[in-house]
Amino acid sequence: MKQIRQIKQMDTNGYRLEKTPNSCSYSLYIKGDYKEELFLSLPQIPNMFYDDQENKIIFVAESVTKLLPCLTEKTKDTLTYLQALSMIKCLSKQMNNLKRMSNLIFYGFDLDDILVINENTFIIVSTNHLLKIDDERNNNIIFNCPFMLPYFSSPELIAVKSLPTEVDYRTSYYSLGALITFCLTNKYLFVGNEVMRETDIEKVLQPIFYTKAYWFLKRCLKQKYEQRNILFI
Repeated sequence: MKQIRQIKQMDTNGYRLEKTPNSCSYSLYIKGDYKEELFLSLPQIPNMFYDDQENKIIFVAESVTKLLPCLTEKTKDTLTYLQALSMIKCLSKQMNNLKRMSNLIFYGFDLDDILVINENTFIIVSTNHLLKIDDERNNNIIFNCPFMLPYFSSPELIAVKSLPTEVDYRTSYYSLGALITFCLTNKYLFVGNEVMRETDIEKVLQPIFYTKAYWFLKRCLKQKYEQRNILFI
């Protein structure tokens, strides 16, 4: 990975990150609900712990950057295949951890939601698109009030026309697939209120045909949510 300029301080609508001067220590302040649940879902990072007194995550890293610079500062505006594999492993594991431990799911993603630590660990650090799965409503997530459509979304979310409404939790799998596809190919699967057809998605994925990433994305990007999963094998 090309050397990326390191972050010393950053403030978004989902989190705030601060680097301790003259050290490799970072403080991450998550905004919104489910701070501790998000921390527990994160992959193992050396010397990481949650300070519940100040509601922050403290960790040590040689480098931290947002996902976007990893794309825009590279020649083809994409991740390498190996970086994409690492991203798939990290994010799918974090999503599975959240669902298993807290019954929470991300229904979509924005590029600013993700940090890259030590150039190969990818973590979701915003709760902006995080909701509880309702076991009593067929494992759906429920939208009771207007919401901002994430940049990486799903056919079900784009189709929402009224509130309240329910969406199957596997809408998140399509959103993840759309994000990974963009990072690998620089192709965006949505145009206005339309989602790219599966036959066209197949053409987008042609450069990684029959690889592990290809089969992972094929499982994520099924039009029928009942057929989706985030199994990486």
